[in-house]
Amino acid sequence: MLKIIEGGFLSGAHEMLTDELVARVKDKKKTLLIVPEQQTVISEAEMTDILPGYAPLYFEATNFTRLANSIFRSLGGVAKRYCSKSHKTLIMWKTLTELSDVISFTGGKREVSAGTVRAAESAIADMRSVGISAEQLAQAEYTVSEGNTQLKRKLGDLSKMMTLYKILLQKKYDDADDDIDAAIEKLGQNSDYLTDTAIYVESFTSFTEAQYKLLATLAKRCEVTVHLSVPKANPEAFEFTTSKETQDRLSRICAEAGIERKLIRLDGRHSKSEFLPECCSLLWRTEGKADTTLMHSPDELRIFEAKTPYEECDFIAADIRRLVAGGARYRDFAIIARSAEDYHGIVDASLSDAKIPYFISKKRD
Repeated sequence: MLKIIEGGFLSGAHEMLTDELVARVKDKKKTLLIVPEQQTVISEAEMTDILPGYAPLYFEATNFTRLANSIFRSLGGVAKRYCSKSHKTLIMWKTLTELSDVISFTGGKREVSAGTVRAAESAIADMRSVGISAEQLAQAEYTVSEGNTQLKRKLGDLSKMMTLYKILLQKKYDDADDDIDAAIEKLGQNSDYLTDTAIYVESFTSFTEAQYKLLATLAKRCEVTVHLSVPKANPEAFEFTTSKETQDRLSRICAEAGIERKLIRLDGRHSKSEFLPECCSLLWRTEGKADTTLMHSPDELRIFEAKTPYEECDFIAADIRRLVAGGARYRDFAIIARSAEDYHGIVDASLSDAKIPYFISKKRD
């Protein structure tokens, strides 16, 4: 069974999911929480605070990579040799160097630049994330008309690059990107594994093709609950497009595989604050006004204006220190900037000067 919870900012969806999860663990029922890799440690810390001491016997906060490894440890297939990101980059450089005479991607140059290598890695990662193989690219190349030379050339380049890269990589290493597919195969050979476990999935906006297949495999044998951040009010807004497409894809998978699906939509009015969801709905709009009568306290939203980014970041650091002195925890705070690059070397300097531990996450290709 697959249960999809749609709930936007401060809708109470996270609390609803957490309450279900905690109730299961207290009843000593096996439970998994799957989150993105960068979220795993945060989720572990959050759940440690609210779960009983015996929780590790029945609960694990994990991610798709960890889950695949857990399946291998239980069902076999753990003896693998992975290469580092640096090794992968070197293998890609060797791939492009050897293909430089037959692909246009390198501009006909045998001296391949670091930027070209990164672009090739990104292109192949994109293909793999949507489940497109080198064979499918080669087949598509031959179906494109001769007049569309640019598309035909790109498809041929990608097909050759993916093929040789995989050959060179597999000479010495296993590819970690294939682990989810291997885990699905192991699950197919062991029909009883995880049947007594409830799985909760949170903090994703989309999934790779392999992750979709794994979720479908799991939903056939146990209850899987996926929370997507989509508000009941104005769910068709542009900023929720990816999450809505994910919900539609999950629904299609259920229909095609005969998996029972349940959809729960929360209206976003179950939080302590009604004003902040109102403000959230204005973030991507050029006009509109939040209803200030919904504010329970003037501290729900404070606006300060600084002359420079340096003053801005020093104020934020000082305000965090003030609130921590009053009983807050450092992990209670998030600093969000429109462009992390614009604050690089500024916000981290202010936090360091204030002796505040921090983690910075920046958008990458």
